[in-house]
Amino acid sequence: MTAATAPSRVTKVHDRASDQPWEAFGDFLGAVIRAGHPHAAIDPRLTRAATGASIETGSDGGFMIPPSFATIIESKAAELGQVWSKVRKVPITGNTATIAGVDESSRANGSRWGGVVVGRLGEADQFTGSKPKFHQVALKLKKLGGIMYLSEEMLEDSGAIAAVGTDAFAEELVFVSEDECFNGYGAGQMLGIMRSPALITVDKVAAQAANTVVAQNVIDMKARLPVRSRRTAAWYIDQTVEAQLPSMTIGNQPVYLPQGSLRGSPDFDTLLGLPVIPTEYQSTLGTVGDIVLADFNQYVAIEKAGRVAQSMHVRFLYDEQVLKFVTRNDGAPLWKSPLTPKNGGATRSPFIALQTRA
Repeated sequence: MTAATAPSRVTKVHDRASDQPWEAFGDFLGAVIRAGHPHAAIDPRLTRAATGASIETGSDGGFMIPPSFATIIESKAAELGQVWSKVRKVPITGNTATIAGVDESSRANGSRWGGVVVGRLGEADQFTGSKPKFHQVALKLKKLGGIMYLSEEMLEDSGAIAAVGTDAFAEELVFVSEDECFNGYGAGQMLGIMRSPALITVDKVAAQAANTVVAQNVIDMKARLPVRSRRTAAWYIDQTVEAQLPSMTIGNQPVYLPQGSLRGSPDFDTLLGLPVIPTEYQSTLGTVGDIVLADFNQYVAIEKAGRVAQSMHVRFLYDEQVLKFVTRNDGAPLWKSPLTPKNGGATRSPFIALQTRA
């Protein structure tokens, strides 16, 4: 008699790899990179796809979930706020503001303050009538904002994602505002100093090599800055310009002093005694705008405090929340033209750039 055949048993297979912790952050990043390759197997510890920010799509925030790596997340942006913090803010209650600026294009006698005249008088001499002249800088709040979708799972599983999203959008609002302070067109956005009629573009040195900034350039630029602006002006440079600065000298004296050096500032590098601030808003080396000498105290802005709104209704059927980030602002240079000194000569302005050196 043959033994009865044992009934077959079906065993559910479980992929134990999905239970393994990441050995190191590099291990986690390697899996993320491999997951992006069209022919590579995806590590079971990574998951995929949804429409908004979700725990299932790496680029949408899913790869932020492993708590042991939370401290690794950081912004790669350059330091922000170094322009917007220097702009002259005007408080407003409504939607618009009109700022009166002195309409002064010359410091010659009879032109100061746009036409104020005083003079010596003898006994019983008649006074000469005069008055100041003004121009208007009209500003109107313009909306700037963005939205971010978050799945309910993302909010439940990663409490940090909303905070990270808020920081990301807050930085982006500042970035765009500061970029417009330099490069804005003025139509639907702020008017930037690089498009202002008050901008002075200083000539390069004769036969100057392409893609260079030399000591004579910065000497000539500072010579065009009004004395009043020398307390509040700064150099704004593209980082590619930075390598040119240490070799600048007048005779055997350096014009550039690194931060923390014996005679330099403890807080920032200085060039001819004024702060040097690298930004991402400047043009590339050798073009107009790669190095700018600017006094943003002569740039005026209005703003209403930014706000964050949250709604579950916009994407209700998709089980997603929506975060909306909005701020409103506007700005423009106070000066509408360069200023001619009392005795003539080269004009002055709080906004100075260097000619292209291509």
